[in-house]
Amino acid sequence: MALIYYFIVTIVDTEIKLRVAIWTMIFFMTIVAGMGILQAHGTDITGMGMSWASDKKVWQIRGIGNFDNPNDLAYSVVLIVPFAAGLFTQWGKIFRQITGALLMMISIYCIYLTRSRGGILSLAACLAFWFYFRLSNKSLKRVGWLLALIGVVAAVTIQASGYKDDASAMGRVEAWVAGMEMFSSHPLIGTGKNQFMEHHKRDSHNSFVEAGAELGLVGLYAYIGVLYSTMFFLLKSASENAGTDDEQRMYVNGFLGYVASYCVASLFSSRTYDLVILLIIALVSANSRLYMAKSMDGPLAPAYEITLWNKKVVLLTLLTLVLWKLFLIQVY
Repeated sequence: MALIYYFIVTIVDTEIKLRVAIWTMIFFMTIVAGMGILQAHGTDITGMGMSWASDKKVWQIRGIGNFDNPNDLAYSVVLIVPFAAGLFTQWGKIFRQITGALLMMISIYCIYLTRSRGGILSLAACLAFWFYFRLSNKSLKRVGWLLALIGVVAAVTIQASGYKDDASAMGRVEAWVAGMEMFSSHPLIGTGKNQFMEHHKRDSHNSFVEAGAELGLVGLYAYIGVLYSTMFFLLKSASENAGTDDEQRMYVNGFLGYVASYCVASLFSSRTYDLVILLIIALVSANSRLYMAKSMDGPLAPAYEITLWNKKVVLLTLLTLVLWKLFLIQVY
């Protein structure tokens, strides 16, 4: 996976290549979404068949390979949404608006057909963050932060109080307890990649728990660090390009919407080693590299100092462990 990252960062060295890479991903994800929709209407191109969810009493569409799980299909198709929204809101450019509208309809309908609660949550988070980053009014942004904070507190309170009465939810909590035990027994480097189910009967259903249990403190720090640095570069680019470069803003807001939705969805799904987010992080790195080369004198001069040791990432890692432990104390 590291080779894929370095290959993309090295090869994508012009803005044209970056745009081709982005829209190639969007194109193929749209094909995946389209095949899922056809599956629901009786044309199963992949031959995988729909999946019956006994707990929800519904049929769920699914793809093939990395998308053979309805949840994974939904999470991946969300990638289309923020970029399609960027096209749709380019007022006066009819072809782009029509293309954006079609992409939005295909992706949202596909996510609906997966019947994935996590997918719907990821879609909602993606749209919410995309709208927030697109706003230029600071007062509206403050209101957005306040509403988001109230929503998070309310959601956590409701979830924590109702977990003990929900058998499915308690199954997840038991997995998180098992993850904490794995982390406690192997605190530095964890139990090893893909070893969670060797120590517990079900998946972790949380990317941060999975990273802590399988990769230990070192791996959890690295995982959070990658997400932090990706968001850092995107937010920096968004603030410096505000109101100046509409094309760049469209791509940056698209990346921001998807990465933010990934972080939210990772609280309820095991996506630590997800290939789609790896490709997006590689493209973000390529975009940051191009942006730095354009904004500074000299070829590809570094605009920011990046070190392996970052105090903010350390604090975020410790905060993750504390919240993980406190949540288990509260509900288990």
